[in-house]
Amino acid sequence: HGSGAVRVAAAGRLIASLGSSAVLHLWEASGAHIASLALRGGEAIGSAKASAKSDGTISSKSQSFKRSARPHAPSWLQFDSSGAVLGVLLPGEGLWIIERPRFPGDTVKPEQIDGGESTAKYSWVAWCTTHPQLLAVGTEGGKVLLYSKFTKKLVMQAAGKHPGREH
Repeated sequence: HGSGAVRVAAAGRLIASLGSSAVLHLWEASGAHIASLALRGGEAIGSAKASAKSDGTISSKSQSFKRSARPHAPSWLQFDSSGAVLGVLLPGEGLWIIERPRFPGDTVKPEQIDGGESTAKYSWVAWCTTHPQLLAVGTEGGKVLLYSKFTKKLVMQAAGKHPGREH
């Protein structure tokens, strides 16, 4: 995971971990490895295909990735309320969502929502607890952006400010 902070998220039997190396690891609760994906430079480097094991778990062959030239500690790693989608924020690098593999042979590939220096200004990120796959992103300047997995767009909230914030 590299030096520094490591983020861990869990949804049911699926566990995700990410450190400053910008390599995301997905595991079954039983310890079976599902996939490793390198996130860096505003894009996902590589993807992995999940495969079935005789005990019914899903796994993939290990891959090796080059480490990020500019390591960034992850500031957010969380599954949505349904446990079907994982969100990842590496400030200054990018904001991604990753759908969990449902079947053996599924490709595990991150989808980048936003990238680059704009993500360094995100002060918080959270999934909606009542509407799975709806994501809210707050900025240091008090703006709120919303992302829906269905529209695949990150858009500024109409009012543009956190409720209750005075300027």
